Amino acid sequence: MIRCGRLPGLLGLHKQQHVRCTKKVCPALGLVQETAGVVEGFSFDDREDTTWLDDKDDPAWERGWVLLKYLPRGVHVRIKVEDGEEPVQFVDGEEAGLWTFTPEAASSDKIMLDGQAYHFTRANVPLYSGNDATTNSLQGSTKNYVIADATYPGDVVDADDESPGRGRFWNHMYVKVSRVKRMERLLILNAPSNLREIMEAGPPADTVTEMRRPRGPLCALRSRLRT
Repeated sequence: MIRCGRLPGLLGLHKQQHVRCTKKVCPALGLVQETAGVVEGFSFDDREDTTWLDDKDDPAWERGWVLLKYLPRGVHVRIKVEDGEEPVQFVDGEEAGLWTFTPEAASSDKIMLDGQAYHFTRANVPLYSGNDATTNSLQGSTKNYVIADATYPGDVVDADDESPGRGRFWNHMYVKVSRVKRMERLLILNAPSNLREIMEAGPPADTVTEMRRPRGPLCALRSRLRT
């Protein structure tokens, strides 16, 4: 998703679903990446067959889902606010706290196949399920339960390998497995056979160096003490 303009591929949505924004939509109004909300409704494309909405005998009601032929014109989301805060009036004349996310298009990063460079264009609504999270968005949070996908581009690395690939893999997995309160509530999918050896070998050297480097107020305090 990150390499496709932060737009998801197949996106499943329903009313009252908790969602998050995948990218900056309108920073001036606080609509940025990871902004949370709840789906209130949809505006379907005029070409979409929506007869199932009024026909309760339609098979869609029994199976519980509909695959749209066209992207919806908009997904109406009630933006989450902190306790005590007033919802933002995003659009004059419309209900406060309600924002309509519309489809966007973005080109993918370069993909090399047989020495030839390719790009593709993806179009979708910049939302994803509120229960899903990227490694970056998980940092600093604590979860009761975590299902972590250990899939990572490239070959499985050796535990004692100091290559950048091994370092990135260790850092990503550390964030994922350390977010859950109790290890018995962690499920890891697509784990390499040597995952335990990789993690027990410890962080890569560059990560250790960064962790030892003074930052922020501590760094400023040390500079003052030297003078």
